Amino acid sequence: MNGKVIAAVIAALVILIVVVVVVVVVVLKKKKTSDPESQSNSSDTSDSTPPAPAESTAEVLKVQFFQHCDYGGTMWELGPGSYTTGFDDNQISSVKIPPGYKVSMYENADKSGGQQIQSHNPKPPADVTKWMEIPCLIQTGQMAVYNLNDKISAIDIERLI
Repeated sequence: MNGKVIAAVIAALVILIVVVVVVVVVVLKKKKTSDPESQSNSSDTSDSTPPAPAESTAEVLKVQFFQHCDYGGTMWELGPGSYTTGFDDNQISSVKIPPGYKVSMYENADKSGGQQIQSHNPKPPADVTKWMEIPCLIQTGQMAVYNLNDKISAIDIERLI
């Protein structure tokens, strides 16, 4: 009987250790995704550091590009810059643009051919935290002046604010 009790105690301790490890991993992941700037300064381990101002948080936002309409398939996230790589050529079908960004999408890598430029710079009292969503690049009208669905080969992203 003592052997069974010892085995039960050991099993309970193993389960407790696994639960603690899982909780620690989840907490660290959550902290990493919610405070990206703290990850860049690994020498500062103090919990008393005040959070970064909301304005600097906008700097880490990235434009999200999706393989399929309605934000399906593979997602590529790109920050400010000029790109002909970092996404699959001729595969982008939908886009989400964070506030304060301008995205220029081009049919050809040399930026010739069709192009579409989207600026998302909401001013108060508009919801300045809401992302611009383009569910399908085949649409016409205000959302698209040229059908770039599955035709994008170059992208320029500029932070406006």
